[in-house]
Amino acid sequence: MDRSEQTIDLAIYELDLDSVVDSLARAAHRGVRVRMVIESDLVGSPKPRIKAELEQLRSAGIVMVADRPDHTMHDKFLVADGRWVETGSWNYTFSETYRNNNDVIVIDSRELAMNYTAEFEKMFVQRQFGGAKATGIPFPSLVLAGARVENYFAPEDRPANRVIAWIGTARQTIHFLAFAFTHDAIGDAMLERFHSGVEVGGVFEAADARNRFSEYARLKVAGTNVLLDGNPWNLHHKVIVIDGHVTVFGSFNFSNNADRANDENLLIIDDRGLAAAFEGEYQRLRSEAQRT
Repeated sequence: MDRSEQTIDLAIYELDLDSVVDSLARAAHRGVRVRMVIESDLVGSPKPRIKAELEQLRSAGIVMVADRPDHTMHDKFLVADGRWVETGSWNYTFSETYRNNNDVIVIDSRELAMNYTAEFEKMFVQRQFGGAKATGIPFPSLVLAGARVENYFAPEDRPANRVIAWIGTARQTIHFLAFAFTHDAIGDAMLERFHSGVEVGGVFEAADARNRFSEYARLKVAGTNVLLDGNPWNLHHKVIVIDGHVTVFGSFNFSNNADRANDENLLIIDDRGLAAAFEGEYQRLRSEAQRT
């Protein structure tokens, strides 16, 4: 943010970090056009800190557009200067930064930035959220530094279909980290691969795994290598690594709400280096998981 020179477009679900608010305000004061799409719960927050931060942003001349109160704008992405894209599972909050397990990536790509800008403007300019958004982005698939990339947005692209298709390609391993995993068809796809000899392992956020709709119980009973996380706060990742080279990640929880209702973003990247980084996080969180 502090390096931006012309534009910042930000879509964020949660925000309470003073450092981020200060950086956005500084950018606006030095002439950067800063636009924001935020979750309506932020606008109605009773917390004095959040109220003060939103007022600081408004005072800096930053225009913020909120979604409908009956809807969830769950994106977490930023586009700077039409070339830098930052996304992942991380919200700009104290807990997300210092307590919860999260992932974030920054990619230098004008093509990818065009995708995220197109999605941002559906919400900011056209005031379209959820099922009201039109389909279509400039580059749904592209190649970055030799890596094949697929880019999807929910609910218009129904990303679960592509997640299921990629799971179906697994021949050796499926490793995942899941804050919320209630999507039966994604669970079915993993079980089909497991029964075909693929190793399936995962770490679930323990609190969400107690949800009666969670896929945890049936994956556990089937014999897959699933565990409950050991973080007393939250495992907030939404990640699947397939055969050590394909990584699925973004704001997209593995749920019907994420696929069919919320505003979400998802990247599927075929790159062994990136997959290795996520695999390292997977193994680290497995080592810290509950042994039940």
